[in-house]
Amino acid sequence: MYRIIYKSRSVQTLNWEIVRNITSVSEKSNEACGVTGVLLASRTHFLQAIEGRFEDVNAVFRRIARDERHEELSI
Repeated sequence: MYRIIYKSRSVQTLNWEIVRNITSVSEKSNEACGVTGVLLASRTHFLQAIEGRFEDVNAVFRRIARDERHEELSI
């Protein structure tokens, strides 16, 4: 099993609706490729751990890194 933990800054103030929208889409695509994890969100930042097979985690992380809803991403 492979794991990546990253943090990033949201480009807008987060609320429950934004986080729920992110997780509802992510859960479906992550389940399809066998990736699991946890997402923590404050009003300004994300912290996420994702894990699974190396190739799958890297594919998910590349998609996350291109997401324009956050910036200042660091592993």
